[in-house]
Amino acid sequence: MPISSANATDSEIIKKVSLGFVAGDTSGNNPFKDITYSVTPTATKNYTGTVVTTVATDTDDETTFITVTDVTNIDEKTFININDETIYVESIDNNELTVIRAVYGTTAIAHIAGSDVKNITTVDNNLIVYGDSFGLSGVLE
Repeated sequence: MPISSANATDSEIIKKVSLGFVAGDTSGNNPFKDITYSVTPTATKNYTGTVVTTVATDTDDETTFITVTDVTNIDEKTFININDETIYVESIDNNELTVIRAVYGTTAIAHIAGSDVKNITTVDNNLIVYGDSFGLSGVLE
């Protein structure tokens, strides 16, 4: 029976998925390596709604530098959300973030000064909505 998001409990939410392929034949000979594909849910957006800073200056949809008012709660090599765009923070210099725009299938958009900046943290991993395929969509061939 499918679990609806309205009544799912923590014990019913999938926290990790593994799919294994065993190589060899029925005789027990195994000249090939077994393969296991394992996926642990990783949030692709902020679910907590916690704002950690704001955009300091207007930013177009092509720039790879975003200036924020405070970097205290932003780390390098992490993800942030601004509006509906997910962004990877490569490095930080003063209050300027060097970023990779439009990750996880989002679209690069312009951000105006004052736009909220939200971290994507491990807390968000535990809040991924029910029904996420954890990257296991599609067909194995």
